[in-house]
Amino acid sequence: SKRNIEVELNDNEANSMNISDEEAIELAKLGLRIEEHYGKPMDIEWAIDADLKFPDNVFIVQARPETFWSSKNKASKKEVKEEEIKGPAKVLIRGLPASPGIAYGKAKVILDIKDPKVKEFQKGEILVTKMTDPDWVPLMKIAGAIITDEGGMTSHAAIVSRELGIPAIVGSRDGTKLIKDEQMITVDAIRGIVYEGKVLPSEEVSEEEKKPSVSQGLSREVLLSLYPVTATKIYMNLGEPDVIDKYLDLPFDGIGLM
Repeated sequence: SKRNIEVELNDNEANSMNISDEEAIELAKLGLRIEEHYGKPMDIEWAIDADLKFPDNVFIVQARPETFWSSKNKASKKEVKEEEIKGPAKVLIRGLPASPGIAYGKAKVILDIKDPKVKEFQKGEILVTKMTDPDWVPLMKIAGAIITDEGGMTSHAAIVSRELGIPAIVGSRDGTKLIKDEQMITVDAIRGIVYEGKVLPSEEVSEEEKKPSVSQGLSREVLLSLYPVTATKIYMNLGEPDVIDKYLDLPFDGIGLM
């Protein structure tokens, strides 16, 4: 039967490294090569086969564009200064800035996707909920911003918001309790703060920043000729299928949805 087994380690086992120095160095080299190939920071998953000898035991499982720190660094360049806040700014809640941006609008507190308020939700309104899953995506697509009580930087709300380019704050804990339904609020997803009323100027995102940068102007034929041939099929994980146009030039064999 399948069950967790607890194994007590001796001091030597407990203090030993899981991978060798040469394996760590090889992984670092592979990471640099992958980042150089794609021309951007990458989130890389790897595995080591204990039954094979080095270096044949080191495998790259998947690599995708890193979305947290790269977005954070981009947002910091256009961060709004504190002195630009007009008048007394009442902070309602704080959370993790999962997808950078600033939005102002009417908050709609919805705890259940079956709530009748879902059908009344208008484009540009701010969705405030406990957490999201794929059933919430149609609502997320038209939201001006998203606030959740739960979740972290790799939660469904965080990943899909970054894909859609929507400001999002996750892990606010009490957002659904402290933000009133129909309340006008400002979501500062650069700092992870929600203010009462309109206290920050809206930031316009240039058309150039909205453009996908995967292909960098090269034709699909040229790109495919540059990608290495692998013995295994490569599959892509995507949170929102409607943004597939951004990634069509990548050499994947199939797509899986979150």
